[in-house]
Amino acid sequence: MSAVSIFWFALTGLVFAVWGAQMLYSLFRLLRAALARAEARAGMWPTIPEQLSVFRDFLTDPAYRNDRQRLLVLTLLMFTVIAGHLAVFPRP
Repeated sequence: MSAVSIFWFALTGLVFAVWGAQMLYSLFRLLRAALARAEARAGMWPTIPEQLSVFRDFLTDPAYRNDRQRLLVLTLLMFTVIAGHLAVFPRP
């Protein structure tokens, strides 16, 4: 395996790991918000409407703007790295 190939695989793995960490951080943040809503009504687990409202808040609330922007940038970066890999190593 060539050095360029190893570089692209390592870069792809690094971008994916950072993207996965950001996604888990965002999902756990949404879970905490949904559990807080459930506790506010003296429930143990969030209901489906509570979960959907938390997802709606994630898409619209300015408090989640940084999370949305980071996920968008990392997703675009991941697609760019994959496309770059395909451009550098085209299939025969």
